[in-house]
Amino acid sequence: MGKRKKFSQDELVPFCSFVPDPLPELPFSLPVRHPQQTDEQYAAYIDIQKRAHRRYVVLLALFQGMATAFGYHKICNKPACRRKQCCTGRRDFFPKDDYPVMLFPLCGTVEMAERARAAIPRMIDILKSGYNPLVAPDGSLHPSKKMLEVEP
Repeated sequence: MGKRKKFSQDELVPFCSFVPDPLPELPFSLPVRHPQQTDEQYAAYIDIQKRAHRRYVVLLALFQGMATAFGYHKICNKPACRRKQCCTGRRDFFPKDDYPVMLFPLCGTVEMAERARAAIPRMIDILKSGYNPLVAPDGSLHPSKKMLEVEP
């Protein structure tokens, strides 16, 4: 069994410091209204599309944060990522490559994308357990102290 490197709390950085603030901007266009739709149906359809768009923006921010935590922006082929020292990329809605995941901004290799994609569920598990995720220098995620619950 190999030895695992231990990190002190001073070396760990909160994941939230890697998430872009403000969230990335993505264009949203109103969906086409079909002639047989009532006003209520069209309003409900717009609401569904807005929620899906918001989920896409949040997931893109998580992937950009994970790519930044892994240091992918340092070797990115986009000058904006290197200049801002964080991942700012996003995939086209109709990409020309055959990578099956639409959300991850694939500026690097497929292996890089898969590593960041695999880390997202780990980060979400840490959040669900009531802890803040911390990122070690090697990119691994660790839980922090228990989060405070705010009474409404």
